[in-house]
Amino acid sequence: MANESVVVSKDEDFFFFASSANAAAKLVWVRMGNCRTQFLLERFRLRLPQIIASFEAGSNIVELR
Repeated sequence: MANESVVVSKDEDFFFFASSANAAAKLVWVRMGNCRTQFLLERFRLRLPQIIASFEAGSNIVELR
């Protein structure tokens, strides 16, 4: 995964791009409402091992809730 791109976005358009068979980047799709930056960063910190494992297992999209 060292040379691959990962996009982090709340935008549903990126979900459709990452869903295509020839998607060039992977997506962490943030599925939370408005929240403070500190809360969002903590959520990433807690879920990072799962996010990485999902990408290594072949997923193109990982939802962060």
